[in-house]
Amino acid sequence: MAQELSRISRNLGGVDGVGKERTRIGMERNESRTSTRSFNGVGGRGKQPGMQGSAIFIHPDGAGVAAWGAARVFSVGPDGDLNWDRLERIGIYKGHMRNSLGATSHGGATSHAFGVKVVWDSYGMDGTEALTSLSGKPFSILVEAREAGLATALVNSGHIAEPGTGVFASSSPSRQDTDFISRQVIESGTDIILSGGE
Repeated sequence: MAQELSRISRNLGGVDGVGKERTRIGMERNESRTSTRSFNGVGGRGKQPGMQGSAIFIHPDGAGVAAWGAARVFSVGPDGDLNWDRLERIGIYKGHMRNSLGATSHGGATSHAFGVKVVWDSYGMDGTEALTSLSGKPFSILVEAREAGLATALVNSGHIAEPGTGVFASSSPSRQDTDFISRQVIESGTDIILSGGE
């Protein structure tokens, strides 16, 4: 199992989990692979002339390397490949918080969206403090993708303020302030926003 996870990490652009390096999921410009199935042309906010591509952020809330390994063994055996394993780019990180071995949905999602460890009770911020991402910018990878001219989308099976995707487009001192968070997500400039309810 350890060898399989090591192989996956090497082959799919895994990271050291300490915040020193992070693979940008789906953020490469690849003109030869652009098709009508991508988000090209949808919204088009900030799209640079000649730039093609899209950025899709998948945040499997609560599903880290151990969950993927268990799903692999259960579904396709230890040497099989799940669809996750076939992604061209993926970043794997250790999910503990800066002040806790256990994570929260909002704290873990914030680490995912910004590439840095934050305190346990964080929603797009480091506690109640403004956050600088791993790239040195004062916003999430979603905003970086949009500013690079890529079309972006957020898809969440929960409500719009659910942190798994909400922290990519919103920052709030309190996860409970769902009206404020929802407004930020809606007004974020993200091309496609899909959410359900709980």
